[in-house]
Amino acid sequence: MIEGTIKSCDWHVIDWKDDDMEHTHEKHITSGLYGTINNRQVKLLGFYSNSHHAIFTHHTTNMHIHVKTADNKLAGHVDGFTLGKGMVLKLPK
Repeated sequence: MIEGTIKSCDWHVIDWKDDDMEHTHEKHITSGLYGTINNRQVKLLGFYSNSHHAIFTHHTTNMHIHVKTADNKLAGHVDGFTLGKGMVLKLPK
């Protein structure tokens, strides 16, 4: 988990029809809401695996991360981000 004020974060929320079986990264990004947040207090929660492409992660990345704003007004999948100064990385013991 990473907490703090993020410089920028591109996000999306998937929203497509149940019978639509075409799952592409582009459709994940554009099928529902998407946007960019800047200079907002957030929590990023995710994981890393170099062995689970298309299982836990997208086909082209080793990470799967979600974002939630501190005011609880936005949550979604992270497409890209730039960390802000002083953000804190929290790891399990």
